Amino acid sequence: MESEERSVGEIKANLLEKIKLAKAKLSPDKNMLDVYVEAELSDDELWVLAHSKVNNDRTNMEWEGFYISDIKAHENVKRRFESLQQRINDHK
Repeated sequence: MESEERSVGEIKANLLEKIKLAKAKLSPDKNMLDVYVEAELSDDELWVLAHSKVNNDRTNMEWEGFYISDIKAHENVKRRFESLQQRINDHK
């Protein structure tokens, strides 16, 4: 379990570094989709990105009193991952 957490941490660190480098290469008028394309994110990095987006939304909703089950959250992550993957491929 500990090594799994470490690898997710490494993936997240790589993801953040790639995004930072991609932002530095692009002009300020580019959007995040352009950044994701420039960063050439792996599927693992996209999955971590999708997870972080969904979990932030989930936390905000739970804070406001709406409970989202783990199953629903996993479905949301899968949809977000597939959406990001498709949007990036379409944008290339």
